[in-house]
Amino acid sequence: MQIERSDADLSIEVKVSVRYGIKIRNLCRELQLNIRESIKHYTGLSIDQVHIHVEGIVLEKM
Repeated sequence: MQIERSDADLSIEVKVSVRYGIKIRNLCRELQLNIRESIKHYTGLSIDQVHIHVEGIVLEKM
Protein backbone atom coordinates (compact mmCIF):
# COMPACT_ATOMS: atom_id res chain seq x y z
CA MET A 1 0.00 0.00 0.00
CA GLN A 2 1.26 3.44 -0.89
CA ILE A 3 -0.23 6.67 0.46
CA GLU A 4 0.43 10.16 -0.85
CA ARG A 5 -0.81 13.21 1.03
CA SER A 6 -1.25 16.77 -0.20
CA ASP A 7 -2.80 19.19 2.31
CA ALA A 8 -5.98 17.45 3.52
CA ASP A 9 -6.37 15.00 0.60
CA LEU A 10 -5.01 11.48 0.31
CA SER A 11 -4.24 9.35 -2.71
CA ILE A 12 -3.97 5.63 -1.99
CA GLU A 13 -2.57 2.81 -4.09
CA VAL A 14 -3.19 -0.81 -3.07
CA LYS A 15 -1.76 -3.93 -4.72
CA VAL A 16 -3.69 -7.19 -4.36
CA SER A 17 -3.81 -10.76 -5.61
CA VAL A 18 -7.24 -12.27 -6.08
CA ARG A 19 -8.53 -15.82 -5.96
CA TYR A 20 -9.48 -17.35 -9.31
CA GLY A 21 -13.21 -17.01 -9.96
CA ILE A 22 -13.70 -13.76 -8.03
CA LYS A 23 -15.31 -10.94 -10.01
CA ILE A 24 -12.40 -8.52 -10.09
CA ARG A 25 -14.41 -5.40 -10.97
CA ASN A 26 -16.82 -5.94 -8.06
CA LEU A 27 -13.99 -6.70 -5.65
CA CYS A 28 -12.06 -3.56 -6.62
CA ARG A 29 -15.13 -1.33 -6.26
CA GLU A 30 -15.86 -2.82 -2.84
CA LEU A 31 -12.24 -2.35 -1.74
CA GLN A 32 -12.25 1.27 -2.92
CA LEU A 33 -15.44 2.02 -1.01
CA ASN A 34 -14.28 0.27 2.18
CA ILE A 35 -10.87 1.96 2.15
CA ARG A 36 -12.39 5.38 1.48
CA GLU A 37 -15.02 5.03 4.23
CA SER A 38 -12.62 3.58 6.82
CA ILE A 39 -9.99 6.26 6.40
CA LYS A 40 -12.60 9.03 6.42
CA HIS A 41 -14.16 7.57 9.58
CA TYR A 42 -10.90 7.13 11.52
CA THR A 43 -8.98 10.22 10.36
CA GLY A 44 -11.54 12.70 9.03
CA LEU A 45 -9.38 13.14 5.92
CA SER A 46 -10.98 13.16 2.50
CA ILE A 47 -9.70 10.63 -0.02
CA ASP A 48 -8.99 12.02 -3.46
CA GLN A 49 -8.19 8.71 -5.19
CA VAL A 50 -8.06 5.00 -4.37
CA HIS A 51 -6.29 2.89 -6.98
CA ILE A 52 -6.48 -0.89 -6.79
CA HIS A 53 -3.85 -2.80 -8.78
CA VAL A 54 -4.46 -6.51 -9.32
CA GLU A 55 -1.00 -8.06 -9.46
CA GLY A 56 -2.02 -11.66 -9.80
CA ILE A 57 -4.61 -14.40 -9.73
CA VAL A 58 -4.25 -17.15 -7.14
CA LEU A 59 -5.32 -20.67 -8.08
CA GLU A 60 -6.60 -22.81 -5.22
CA LYS A 61 -4.93 -26.19 -4.75
CA MET A 62 -7.31 -29.14 -4.63
